[in-house]
Amino acid sequence: MVLTDFIFSPFIRRSAKILAAFLIVFLVFSGRQQIKQMDDRFFQPSFQGAVGLAYYLGGDYAKAARAYRTHQRQKIVSGYSSGDPIRDALLLGDFHKARQLVQTKLTERPDDPNLLTVAGEIDLEDGRPVEALQRLSSVLEREPLNRDALLLAAVARARLQAYGPSIDNLKAALRPRAEGSWSRGFLLSLETTGMLAASNSGQKPLCLLAHYYRYLRIFDSSNASPAIRFAHKAIDAGDRPDDAYLTIGVVLEKEGKREQALQPILKAIEINPKNAEAYRWAASLYAHRGGDLQNEFLMWKGAFEVSSNDPTYRRAFINFLVRRFGDYPQALRVSLEGLEYFPQDVELLKDACEIYLALGEYERAIAQCRQATVIQPKDAAAYGLIGFGLWRLQRISEAVASYKTAMSVDPSHAPSHVGLAGIYQEQRQFRQAIEEYEESFRLGNRSPEDATSLCGLYLMESEYPKAASCLERMLKWNPDNKAAQHLYTYARKNLGIKD
Repeated sequence: MVLTDFIFSPFIRRSAKILAAFLIVFLVFSGRQQIKQMDDRFFQPSFQGAVGLAYYLGGDYAKAARAYRTHQRQKIVSGYSSGDPIRDALLLGDFHKARQLVQTKLTERPDDPNLLTVAGEIDLEDGRPVEALQRLSSVLEREPLNRDALLLAAVARARLQAYGPSIDNLKAALRPRAEGSWSRGFLLSLETTGMLAASNSGQKPLCLLAHYYRYLRIFDSSNASPAIRFAHKAIDAGDRPDDAYLTIGVVLEKEGKREQALQPILKAIEINPKNAEAYRWAASLYAHRGGDLQNEFLMWKGAFEVSSNDPTYRRAFINFLVRRFGDYPQALRVSLEGLEYFPQDVELLKDACEIYLALGEYERAIAQCRQATVIQPKDAAAYGLIGFGLWRLQRISEAVASYKTAMSVDPSHAPSHVGLAGIYQEQRQFRQAIEEYEESFRLGNRSPEDATSLCGLYLMESEYPKAASCLERMLKWNPDNKAAQHLYTYARKNLGIKD
């Protein structure tokens, strides 16, 4: 028997499986507290999956990522398919084929952000960070909060030793308004973290490492500790200390230590008064604190003022002014100023539309939202807001048509059903109103006010069992709801039930 025959014999394969099983059992019992809160992606049912987990728990993230990648490749070899030929080729490590498949689709849709992001991912997996960054930068020019592209761009820049821009990409990807998955580029990020942590360079990117561990904390909370540890090292080394303090604060907040989190975040602002993310986090912490509206206002205002060219911070400030501060004139002014710089920003147009509606300036509101629909013809929310403005102007047939347009664009748009229900209720078409309210709740509406209206409509239509059941649910949500209490008594009385 030659050596290769012995190595790949059934006995050895069985032994490998047994070893993997023992390894998994050992890991489960030795680190069960950590394992309980780890994401499922760390647990792959194969020998290489077990090896990856062992390396990960041992702190060697680069080797863990490579083992997990081997597990994925072996799955494809064994006949598994993700359902996407490009993804299968990428998992298999056939970068030439993956690139050809993407390029074929790009000839049809050259500006497709998802295809360009996939192309960037292929380049990264193939060890071509420069080419990857070119692809990803074109995506981020159009979609600056594309989380997939941001995470991959951070990896590309880290591998090119552009550590500052890599931090900026990661910070943006970690913002709550970033759009996309957390998973694309996960293994690349895991591997990059391990490579950076193992680097013997005197210029180890400490603040970037803190941010990478903050990202990995999403999948395993035990990464909070190294995130804070590297952040402190970054502060001592003068490596972007404001962002290092921000990382400490964010991690503490994620661990539920909000009061402790506030101090390092305020320290970040003290060091760098232009750190918009630090202002945003401070505002959020003041909001959770309650009773500190003035400081919350100052923080949202600070985030906006130091980054007024970023529509995200502008919109967050507008939202605060409307929802929390009740300052509609200032909110409108900030919205309209933003539209001077970003006239094609649909979200800012809808913000202005909603504020005009709240101020009773319905014609102006409709004009803003109509402009939004010209830019984005399939924006159901804009059609819904137009419907509301037309309803208030008593242009009922136009309002109904606008709400129905919103539904045709997005059948799951619950607010349009609520708007129609309100119109039907006002016109005493109670049966139609009931149907619209019911549909809105099937689509996810959770408004107590709308629920109370629906319960009252059941009473108007003498549907007392439905009314009683509806009101019972209402009173479970809010036992102190006086209107629901009164209607419930009336419903029970009509059902012949005495209190």
